[in-house]
Amino acid sequence: MKKTNLIMRIVPIAVFAAIIVYIGVYVIRAVDDPFSTATATLYTVYDSVGTRGVVVREEEAIIYPGGMVSISAEDGSRVAAGGEIAAVYSSEEDIRKAERAAFLVSQAEYLDALAAGREADSPIDYEAKIKSLVRTLRSELESREAAEASDTALELQTLAFNTGANASIEDQLAALNTELEAIGNPSSLRMTTIFAGRSGIFQSAVDGWESLTPEYAASLSVSQAEALIKETRQVPDSAVGKLIYGEKWYFLTLADESDVSTYAKGDYVDVSFGHWMPDAVRMKVESKSDAVDGKVALWLSSTRALSEASVLRVQNADIIRSSYDGLRVPRRALHTDGSEDFVYVLTGLQAERKTVTILLDAGDFYIIRSETGRVDAVHAGDTVIVTGKGLYDGKVVK
Repeated sequence: MKKTNLIMRIVPIAVFAAIIVYIGVYVIRAVDDPFSTATATLYTVYDSVGTRGVVVREEEAIIYPGGMVSISAEDGSRVAAGGEIAAVYSSEEDIRKAERAAFLVSQAEYLDALAAGREADSPIDYEAKIKSLVRTLRSELESREAAEASDTALELQTLAFNTGANASIEDQLAALNTELEAIGNPSSLRMTTIFAGRSGIFQSAVDGWESLTPEYAASLSVSQAEALIKETRQVPDSAVGKLIYGEKWYFLTLADESDVSTYAKGDYVDVSFGHWMPDAVRMKVESKSDAVDGKVALWLSSTRALSEASVLRVQNADIIRSSYDGLRVPRRALHTDGSEDFVYVLTGLQAERKTVTILLDAGDFYIIRSETGRVDAVHAGDTVIVTGKGLYDGKVVK
């Protein structure tokens, strides 16, 4: 005779039934009293116009047609008039020798300085310094700070030798000098040196737009500006880099006349260049052309963020017409009694009515004024009641 366990069959059915009942009760309560909240957060909304244009600067491509070029100027740095931009060598082997010689000289200078203060340091001090340098080097590498990381690596390499595991500082200096003598005078390896004729910001990247001058771009009509923005340009042969002169840069762009009708020569506008520049740039309207087929050419200028703008060229941008800073609250949280707008804020276990001033209707949410000086106003971080049944000021919410 086959045996069965009745209890083992009943228990799963009972548990399943209990779950169904629980879900049913939850749904009924949610429909009967749909209570939900959201946090009031500081928020900024921009009213902007999307455009496409070209960044124009006074600049010059540095061309050198022969030899192997080793750039010595740093990207984004200002080179003084007569300052060195690059060295020209006859072969890659000579470049490697010159770079090795420069490294050896730097290491020798550091060892000389280290030797002068060596007696004042204990082995424990050296160990702590090495650990600190390792942490610094890691941070610089993660932040892609190449120049700083190179200096830290050199200091770390030299300091590591001073722990006593290898040779003394005097022996290391002797070895460095021997290698330097074998290389010879580094300057004799150069064919020539490229110097800056004028002071300017150096960039190694060349894009072929360096010949576009502000004077020419400022005079273009709508059709000419449109053709220019669509152009593609070739990088000139044997380009070493470029120098950017002056402090002012420009942006030539097209826009619908209706979008920029309020702008006139001398006005200032904020322009966002997206992820290339994290902050919007304040730019001056140098000129605005007559409208052609509903389009106008805007010629904007700025003396801010020149180094950051040096990487921009044909570029999408947003002209910010206005911005709204305030608190973001869901649309469903807002109530009105005909004379004023208000929301309910959860204070402890009670619903507290607070009047608000709407700055912008953004569709799914409102931007309301952040009034930090008013005690009974909505503040950032407040819990705003979005939905709730029978709300009133002072109602206990469970």
